[in-house]
Amino acid sequence: MKKIACFCILVLFITALVFSQTGYTIDKALNNSLFYLNGKIPPKSRVAVLSFTSDWPKLSDYVIEELIGYIVNDNALTVVDRANLDKISAEMHFQLSGEVSDETMLSIGKKLGAQILISGAVTEVGNTYRLRIKAISVETSQILGMQNVDVIMDKRIIALTGNNDTSKSSAIKPPAINPAGANTNSSSKLTLWTFTDELGKMIKASYYKPSYKGVQINTSVTPTDQFQTKLDPVLFSGKGAPDVIALEDAFVRKYVESGFLLDLTDIYEANRDKLMAYPVEVGSYNGRVYGLSWQATPGAMFYRRSLAKKYLGTDDPKTVQTYFANMNKFLETAQLLKDKSKDTCFVVPNFDDLYYPFLYNRKSPWVVDRKLVIDPAIEQYMDFCKTMIDNHYCEGEGWAWTDKWFAGMRGEFKRWDGKPTDIFAYFLPTWGLHYVLKTNAQKTSGDWAMIPGPMTYRWGGTWLAAWKDTPNPEAAKELIRYLTTDDNFLEGWAKATGDLVSNINVVNKISGSFKEPFLKNQNHYIEFAQMAQNVNGKLTTGYDGDMKSYFGEELSAFLWNGKSKSQALADFRAKVEYNLLRGK
Repeated sequence: MKKIACFCILVLFITALVFSQTGYTIDKALNNSLFYLNGKIPPKSRVAVLSFTSDWPKLSDYVIEELIGYIVNDNALTVVDRANLDKISAEMHFQLSGEVSDETMLSIGKKLGAQILISGAVTEVGNTYRLRIKAISVETSQILGMQNVDVIMDKRIIALTGNNDTSKSSAIKPPAINPAGANTNSSSKLTLWTFTDELGKMIKASYYKPSYKGVQINTSVTPTDQFQTKLDPVLFSGKGAPDVIALEDAFVRKYVESGFLLDLTDIYEANRDKLMAYPVEVGSYNGRVYGLSWQATPGAMFYRRSLAKKYLGTDDPKTVQTYFANMNKFLETAQLLKDKSKDTCFVVPNFDDLYYPFLYNRKSPWVVDRKLVIDPAIEQYMDFCKTMIDNHYCEGEGWAWTDKWFAGMRGEFKRWDGKPTDIFAYFLPTWGLHYVLKTNAQKTSGDWAMIPGPMTYRWGGTWLAAWKDTPNPEAAKELIRYLTTDDNFLEGWAKATGDLVSNINVVNKISGSFKEPFLKNQNHYIEFAQMAQNVNGKLTTGYDGDMKSYFGEELSAFLWNGKSKSQALADFRAKVEYNLLRGK
């Protein structure tokens, strides 16, 4: 997977934590705004949700009611009695959906006994809607926090506003397609929308020799954090949608389950004997295949050879693997590293490195029959994180993808007290070797090796799909077939990039020929190929991105804010059921 793709995954992960990303559904925008305000408002404050202005009374009422519901279910703040608010509103001739001055709101807040007032507006700005929300202290009149979030048009917004103009559904309009690349009834032209430059490079590669001739492909690249905002409205409206779509792991299931994609089952059936199982599982829904991938992205444990020799007495991968054969061994070795290094060597930079290994060792996906399933592996991960922090086996604060996290790859890590500390290992997938480690750890090149580690897992990937109403279905399917299954093309791609392809024939043919200098000539390809065989793609759902966000909030509360594990899981369940599964 190319550097731009893994960087965009990083951007998605970070923005999911800080909620600075634009282009949300109205429900997600409200939830994100509440998360923002929770960081600005003292816990357990008594709050009143007052005026939300808009040109659409139904939308104003919806925003107020939903925001109150989010606050009640979040359990971090206390909402004033709705009956009292209605009574005072009537006395003062004040409409909850109307425009009210700050002075009037402060007066109402004092009558209610509220400490904090929350208000805002929903407006049209250019080609998008914007939710503005702010919190004011009743005592000091100080604005504690204010946030603007762009909101896309979806079915809910259309229902609340009566506005069916889908040109307003995105903060970023789909680019105008010039006549040479426009969707027509001619099978000689295709449009391809992607979030990564990989597809363009594939098509321009010298070994790209598709079986059809004369098909012009117009490729449009949009950053990952804007891609869904651009794609959703054209799929909803059926106007201007691309023929072929690249889908990133974070949102592939959303579209696979959407009903907007062309059935690719015939491509799979013709090539099933040579395709790895899990990428097909991720792209399948209700027994049909809607997305195919040319790659597999299993994860490994990458460790520093010099530190292994120093503290374990060997850097041999087979021997080192015995120290990390399961999670009990992993924790035992973490203690060993701590003792032998006199507390100057962490086994990993932080607990977040192990999220995906635990995630893909569940027995059940997050949602089954529209009900949340909290697999025992999730509770085990929470206990694992607590153990890691309490015993100082890793950094006790912060997350992956920070400057400090990267510094450990170069041997320049300093922990919370400023003490220089070595990082023994990182957990990364196939693309992490080429576009994370090798680009950020040049100083330690040749000092690394890889092992399976305690658990099989995967992370990331790109799938190709086609719009169900493309006027060029045969050309679209042929492009997807060629890029995801063709032996000759994928052999050329694998040799040129080191990408682990999902074509078993190609993997078996070339896997013995790889030597990676960064890993002291270890054959990473054959190692990854073996790991990919055990990955379960059926654990992936369209809810996974949101689940990671909501779970991360409660995990933080459990680790650092004194919340019990049982309460954190209960609050996680309440958020998910209210925000994601309600009405499903």
